[in-house]
Order: sequence, then C-alpha cells, then structure tokens
Amino acid sequence: MASRAARALARVAAFATAISARAVACDCLALAPLSTAVATEADVVFAGRVVEVTERSEHRSTVRPSGAETSVRLLDAWAEFAVSQVWRGVAGPTVRVHVDGSDCAYRFEPGAAYLVFARRRAGMVWGSVCSRTAPLDAASDVVRALGPPGPR
Repeated sequence: MASRAARALARVAAFATAISARAVACDCLALAPLSTAVATEADVVFAGRVVEVTERSEHRSTVRPSGAETSVRLLDAWAEFAVSQVWRGVAGPTVRVHVDGSDCAYRFEPGAAYLVFARRRAGMVWGSVCSRTAPLDAASDVVRALGPPGPR
C-alpha cells in the first residue's frame, strides 16, 4: 500500500514539474514601444477572422497490468483566416497561419477576429505569442499606430 502511494505521489510530482516547466518555457524578447514603425515588426500584418483551426497531435497509449495511461501532445496547428484588412504581406482573401507545438504557439479560436503579426519561414506564415498578435477588439492602439490598411 505504501509503495502504491509513493508511486502515485511521484507521478503527481513529475506532472507538477512538467506543468511548471511548460509555464516558463516560452521566453519572448520585449516588444519595442508602439510607434508608426509597428508594421515593420513582422513580414505579415493583417486583421481577419478565423474560419478554421486544424491541429496535428501525437496520441500515446501505454497499457500495463496495473492500467492504461494516455497522453496527447500538440505537434503543430494552423488557422485559416478570412482577411478583412492588410498592412503587410498578404495578397489574397485568405491566409493560413501556422504555429508549432511549443508554449510560444498562439492559440487561435475559430470564429474570433484577430490582428495578426507573423513571420514568413520556409514559404509558410508562422505566428507566435512573442508578437503583437491579439484579439482585434483588444488591439485598437496597435491598429491606430498601423494607420490605414493598404489595398488587397
């Protein structure tokens, strides 16, 4: 009985350690003070609404005589946006923004509108929490600093 309790306590401690390590895993550089040069902070700057989010995950199951354990780990994801305004780097009516499975990945919600600051890498658009990306209704100061959007 004591060894079962010790194993359970060890699992809880390992889980708590993993959670606390993930909580501080994304280390972003401080953003520059907001200015009219804000559009140059990213390769892609636009406002749009998320029409779809696709996540690719790894599912792991371990079965022992004492029971089964399962876990799911996000590998990567992408959000498809209907673009409403463009300041930089978007030519069409939609754009796909990729995020990796790290703690720095921005978690986009389907149906929500965002102001997105993203980078181009390997021919794809990549988002991160280490940018000015934010829900559009909370980004009025940044939109004002960006000035009028350009033609699409």
